[in-house]
Amino acid sequence: MKLIYTITIWLFLFLGLGHCIFTFKRYSTIEANSLWFFSAALGVIFGGLINYINLKEASPLTNSITLGVNVFQFLFYCVLAYNIQKPIIFVALIFAFLLLVFSIINK
Repeated sequence: MKLIYTITIWLFLFLGLGHCIFTFKRYSTIEANSLWFFSAALGVIFGGLINYINLKEASPLTNSITLGVNVFQFLFYCVLAYNIQKPIIFVALIFAFLLLVFSIINK
């Protein structure tokens, strides 16, 4: 299970990194929308990092924080998938679901 959790974390981190890079392709100037888009990528990356910390140094505090982060991320991706029906959003939803499940199992 830890191997699948690790792979999911790395895939989530790469998704966030790809989101960061795509910001510069989609927006040619720094404006409010590009900053919001980039900040969403940072949220994905930080979500992946808290899961990595939870995997490597599990404690009751990191378990609780990670579980809270993963619940909010999963709910956000559910709303996002409902409103923006693109394949990459469904991939992110699957990753968020897996992170939520594995953060529960990792306790």
